[in-house]
Amino acid sequence: ILYASLILYSLTIDNILNIIVLLILAGVSIATLTGENGILTRASEATEKSEQAKKDELRDIAILEEMIDGNGTDVEEVTDKNPGILELEDDTYVINSIEDLVFFSNEVTTGNNYEGETVKLGLSLDFNSSKSYVNPFRTDYEGYGYNGELKKLLTSGHGFIPVGININESGYEEKNFKGTFDGNGKIIKNLYINQELEDNQNDLVIGLFAYNYGTIKKLGVENCNNGGELKTSGLNTCMVGGITGRNYKDIEECFVSGNVSCASDAKARVGGICGYSDSGTKIMNCYNLATINCTGGSQVNLIGGLTGATKGMLSNCYNNGKILTTCGKSNDDYDGYDIGGIVGHIMSGGAEVSSCYNLNSIEVNGDSLSTPVYCGGIVGNMEPSNLSNCYNKGDINGSYLTGEYHGYIGLIIGLLRGTAKDCLSLTFNNHKSIGGVDEEGISENCALCDGETNMPDILSILGEEFENGLNNYPILSWQK
Repeated sequence: ILYASLILYSLTIDNILNIIVLLILAGVSIATLTGENGILTRASEATEKSEQAKKDELRDIAILEEMIDGNGTDVEEVTDKNPGILELEDDTYVINSIEDLVFFSNEVTTGNNYEGETVKLGLSLDFNSSKSYVNPFRTDYEGYGYNGELKKLLTSGHGFIPVGININESGYEEKNFKGTFDGNGKIIKNLYINQELEDNQNDLVIGLFAYNYGTIKKLGVENCNNGGELKTSGLNTCMVGGITGRNYKDIEECFVSGNVSCASDAKARVGGICGYSDSGTKIMNCYNLATINCTGGSQVNLIGGLTGATKGMLSNCYNNGKILTTCGKSNDDYDGYDIGGIVGHIMSGGAEVSSCYNLNSIEVNGDSLSTPVYCGGIVGNMEPSNLSNCYNKGDINGSYLTGEYHGYIGLIIGLLRGTAKDCLSLTFNNHKSIGGVDEEGISENCALCDGETNMPDILSILGEEFENGLNNYPILSWQK
């Protein structure tokens, strides 16, 4: 039977059918052919084992090549027996491979919002490592938007398709995540997204989650390369973040590193954690290490280390990612750039930013046009809202600021229209602590420190959320 199975595996379908007919004519029973231990059953099993052996060999070779190149050695090799199916453990759906993550994204985008459910990352995953795939060379994910080899498509071209979607064409349609995504202290490495949009109706929203309507917690996105380009001068917006493009709920204990970029001919909202955070949201105990790079268009552009803009609450966070902005020409004096080490623009309506700090520089480049720039080491532009217990250690510079422009530069706040108290910054380039204050702005105990030796003395001002860290610089208590 084994010999016959091997022969059958090497023959064409027509030849196999002819042999089956001959065997039946020779008196071989149907049971012998098709039974549990029949010739055809054994032949099928041999074929499946041979095909799986080929896949395993290709994967093992890819892993070995990556190890020789020094890549993918620091992630656990997946052992997912059902790739593309989220296993249920203690009422929690678990992502155990890149295939599972792709399936999860597609499932949300096609209508399953996981409301009331928890989805957990079972282990750290690396898009660049074959260890994180059951089969990096699989080509059967066309239904999920990947027409070709899966790993190749996820790491080049347009890259990963974000979780969730909002569509305005022919009536509004929203399909987004509304459950709890528990990163479980694990990391998603080398996330790559590169998308373009050329219509005036839909927003271009990019992040691991395009839109988040749930809770995302305890997740790291390491060495990401998330970028979007909006090629339209309409009223729509390009929103890019490492975790999510637009946040409608809560993000807790998350970090991002790598590069987050946005190029827009219209409006831009870009930040390390998220591009835009709506009212009623919370961003807590998060940090950004990613470089933020925004080439803005002709309308309002909001850029921040944690988030481009917020209407909600942001607290106990820090930024150590450099912010690079290239200014374009605005349509009128009301458009321009709001740039902050923590948040570009704090909006009115109950927004509050507290106990945050910025360590890295902000660079504003361009052709020194008359485009307004509101730039601050912590906040660029602050509507009636609250800012407290924050400090800045990052410089503000760039070619745009050496020419003539209309705007305000401050090492704490660019333009203050709300209430700010107990905030400090190191001194750089003769910039003021607050660039400008309008009639609604209130500043209490916001000042500059002449030298780094003064930084340990400000703990009493910053409050109980801070402690002395390395080199006596204040760090957040949770960092301990």
